[in-house]
Amino acid sequence: MNRGQQADKLCTLAKDFVAAAKMYGKIIISEVFLPYKQKTIKPISIGGVAGGEKYIHRGILFKFAMDWEGLYGGDEYSAKVASHELKGLARYFSCAVRGLHFPLMALIDYRYVLTTNRTHARTHPHTHAQCAIAHDFTHTT
Repeated sequence: MNRGQQADKLCTLAKDFVAAAKMYGKIIISEVFLPYKQKTIKPISIGGVAGGEKYIHRGILFKFAMDWEGLYGGDEYSAKVASHELKGLARYFSCAVRGLHFPLMALIDYRYVLTTNRTHARTHPHTHAQCAIAHDFTHTT
């Protein structure tokens, strides 16, 4: 497979990831105040409180950017932290360190904010992954 084919494949993967993250993220957000048993996608306990409530669905980790534990002084600051996490990933990516791999990530902004990461895939650092990063900045409103 040549570099152009790899880039096309990566762009397709990134677009599919963002589409799935939006679809499932909207479900998680729209059910935020439902009791646990009524939620379509149920939260899980994988440790840590700073990332908010967490969900894994279809190989995507969703982190709910709400200040459940009072760490940030409000939900708006939790959303800021989520945004900075994505910006930080983009900055690491821009360093173009050969052999350094990055997860696909998206920020879903739909009444509330979720960050998402692919739990099993890695992107190749020098296969025109700018396509993946650009698509990951997509916001849903």
